[in-house]
Amino acid sequence: MKAAVKEGKLAQQIESARSRLDALHQRAGTSLSQQGLLHEALEELSIALEELQVSAEEMRQYNDELATSRLEVEAERQRYLELFEFAPAGYLVTDPWGKITEANSVAATMLNCRQDYLEHKPMISFLREKDHKEFFELLNRLVKEDMAGEWTVQLMLWNKTESFPAALSVARIVDGEGRLTGLRWLVRDISERIQAEQVVRQSEERFRLVVEGVRDYAIFMLDPEGVVVSWNTGAERIKGYQAQEIIGKHCSSFYPPADIERGKPEQALKVAAAEGRFEDEGWRVRKDGSLFWASAVITALRDDSGKLRGFSKITRDITERKQAEEALRQSQTLLKTFMDNCPSMIFLKDTEGRYLYTNPEFERTNRKRSA
Repeated sequence: MKAAVKEGKLAQQIESARSRLDALHQRAGTSLSQQGLLHEALEELSIALEELQVSAEEMRQYNDELATSRLEVEAERQRYLELFEFAPAGYLVTDPWGKITEANSVAATMLNCRQDYLEHKPMISFLREKDHKEFFELLNRLVKEDMAGEWTVQLMLWNKTESFPAALSVARIVDGEGRLTGLRWLVRDISERIQAEQVVRQSEERFRLVVEGVRDYAIFMLDPEGVVVSWNTGAERIKGYQAQEIIGKHCSSFYPPADIERGKPEQALKVAAAEGRFEDEGWRVRKDGSLFWASAVITALRDDSGKLRGFSKITRDITERKQAEEALRQSQTLLKTFMDNCPSMIFLKDTEGRYLYTNPEFERTNRKRSA
């Protein structure tokens, strides 16, 4: 508007100069002395007119550039409004004291109210009373610096009877001199995330209770280097260590010295890391130094990116089974020795009359009969 007024004044000045120039031209036929003065005046007016015309052209160019800039600013503002309004998250703009000046439709939907209802409302009115102090502390900090991270709160709906968990992020709006003029708030409903986290916690708790309740198996976790990081009651019963005694120590503590010298603990972890799983049976050492025969399974644990996070290890004391197998093997050896050396014929047939076993004496007797 001011530029247009200035351009109008320049046009008036140019028109006035032209009128004066025409009048001087008409008076140019007077006396010689007046003619000299008129020529000087004509020359000065001509120069002034040219300068006014140049100024007028510059003013027109300036007005054109200003109009273009205004269109660009308006287009940019329209883009901002569209991004603000159609963003998938809730957006609020407040003054430095937390009074809402703008709100998009998503924020209004979250708070279950009309969009225009939010304007000029203090943001604190949507917070629980227990969060008011923290909100004011946050506003005070934002006068000087941006807030890092998120602030998790319960946002109240406009009727004050319901609420939902929300994650708030805020950025400062400052003027050219760095003074705080407002705040932009990003509001995200994290109800589903909270529910998912609760499900995970419940699942982890159930798993922990199951693991803690298992007494026949030692179930524990190792970090990527083989250091014990968890310990269940079964491990305590089988290996003899309390959790506080063994957590932080290397799993090689469970192996006999000969196996440690051969690098068996490290080799087991190496195979598990490469193949995902390692199974093995062998002697293990309890806290009191006694040996037991163990069946162990080591499983590599990796995150979503494939990075090794550690190992789970399940160990079972199968000493009694090993002893029973050894006793059976010895009795089978003894029985075979007896039957092989028995002077009487011994044989065993199935239900269809096929021989399953014959002792040497049976075979010798049959050979003699055949001869």
